Amino acid sequence: MLPDLTSLALLRHAVETRSLSKSAERMHLTPSAASRRISLLEHQFGIEFFGRPPGGGIEPTPAGILAAKGADRIMQEAHRLQQELAEYVGGIRGSVRLFVNTTAMGQGLPQELARFMAARPQIKVEVMERRSADIPSFVREGAGEIGIVMEGAVMDGLAVHDWKVDRLCAIVPQDHPLKAARVAFEDLLDFDFIGLDTNALQTERMMSAATVHGKNLKLRAQTQSFEALCRMVAAGMGIGMLSGAAARTYLPSLRIRTVEVTDPWVERRILLCTRQAPLDGPAEELLSFLIDTQRAGAPASAQGGAAPAAGPSSFANGD
Repeated sequence: MLPDLTSLALLRHAVETRSLSKSAERMHLTPSAASRRISLLEHQFGIEFFGRPPGGGIEPTPAGILAAKGADRIMQEAHRLQQELAEYVGGIRGSVRLFVNTTAMGQGLPQELARFMAARPQIKVEVMERRSADIPSFVREGAGEIGIVMEGAVMDGLAVHDWKVDRLCAIVPQDHPLKAARVAFEDLLDFDFIGLDTNALQTERMMSAATVHGKNLKLRAQTQSFEALCRMVAAGMGIGMLSGAAARTYLPSLRIRTVEVTDPWVERRILLCTRQAPLDGPAEELLSFLIDTQRAGAPASAQGGAAPAAGPSSFANGD
């Protein structure tokens, strides 16, 4: 028989507080009832979760700590189920968890999601912004149904669909001595760079390209956000490279300008990824909508009003 949620919550609190009386108080139980529940759990699993040190109180065993971690995950899922059922009663008939990289947010994704949700108000879309390198793991583990990543992320075991194409450009201060409208990446390598952090796929690509030309990328500073990168460039600390779509967001407010980079590698595919198992109805609807919208080459004509314009996103790196 599986343990009940109250006993699991009590176990989690007892490991956290190292006190059975405090845990009982949190759970609105008497100390004797709490002690009985812990004893039943230990009997059920055939292992002690707590030791009783001579000075009094309780001390979790390694098994108790492990059980508390498992109980915490179960409680989170139970809370999420409770929320979903409440939303279902309120008219929501399904939800989709979507993990996206920052570049996708600058490629019209907020507007597309707004159109999708206006046409399908019964579907809730949860959007979580993460690094491209991390998103496939979230999808594999079931934390999200759909991921949007830059090519180069490791997507073994996932179903992959083309979504959009992004092109990197150089970002320079408005008064920078580089005056050409189009340059080869090699011509930029004598300048100091402001880059995204080393774990960003974009940074890896730039470093690899510099190595091909027999040079090192001179990273003067690294950041995790597009906005911080652009502000450092505007301050004259160095030049940078950024998604062209994202860069255009910051041009009106900062003294920076873009320069086209002619190397083929600056063109990058943005991909949709899912687990290979069949998706549930809401996730399949959203995936089809995103694919069909891109194939059409124009915003989908879903029902509802026009979507608001997307503002800059500065949560994480652009991969």
